[in-house]
Amino acid sequence: MIGAILYRLRAEAPARLPSFHGRLMHGLMFHLLQEHSAELATFLHDELDYKPFTVSLLQESAG
Repeated sequence: MIGAILYRLRAEAPARLPSFHGRLMHGLMFHLLQEHSAELATFLHDELDYKPFTVSLLQESAG
């Protein structure tokens, strides 16, 4: 089954950030998962050699 979880994030104050930092997004994904299911987060992080998800920016279409 293919699914998607979409989080729209916005800044509370102006700041300069790198355009994308995959490691930070990966950590955020596990943090959010930990809040909802600690057992699943631990299993995905520690037990699997592969990660059954990707973390990436969405491309907005010009239109």
